[in-house]
Amino acid sequence: MNVRRTEAAPEAYDHVPNVPTMHHTGLVVRNLDRSLAFYQEMFGVGAAGRLDDVLDDGGRHGVPEARYSRAILTFVAGRVELVEYHVPAGGGSRPRGSCDVGSGHLAFQVADLDSTLRTLVARGMQMLGAPLRIERGPSAGVVLAFGQDLDGNRIEFLQLP
Repeated sequence: MNVRRTEAAPEAYDHVPNVPTMHHTGLVVRNLDRSLAFYQEMFGVGAAGRLDDVLDDGGRHGVPEARYSRAILTFVAGRVELVEYHVPAGGGSRPRGSCDVGSGHLAFQVADLDSTLRTLVARGMQMLGAPLRIERGPSAGVVLAFGQDLDGNRIEFLQLP
C-alpha cells in the first residue's frame, strides 16, 4: 500500500500522531446527476472531477464487484465526494435519522446565518427546523440550523459568535 504523506498538521494537533490532513467527506446518493444539480443550485459548486461506471473489483469500499459513479465537489475549505452505486443498488428507502448509528452530516461555517438561510430556502432547500442559539458551554453564542439534501443527508450551517 502506498501512503503519501501530506504537510504536517497545525501545531495545535501535533499531539495526534500520524493523522494527515482531511481530504474529503463522502456521501452516498441515489442519483448522481440529480444530486450534482442540487449542490450546484444551492452552493454554486460543480464537479471538479467525475468518474462514471467504475468497477471496484478489489472491494476497496467493502462492496466486492461494485460498480459506481462518483463526483468531487470542491468548496473553499474542503471537498465532498458524491457516490451513486449501480451494482449492487443501495438499500434503504428511508434516510438515516440523526440518532442512527452511521449517520453523519456536512457542516458549513457562514458569516451571516440569516442571509444564508434566506438564500437557500429561496433556492428550495428543505430546512429541518428554526435556527438555534447555544446559550451555555464551550459553544455558547453559536447559532446553527440544519437542512438536508435530496437524499436526506443533513447539512448544518453555523455562525460563530
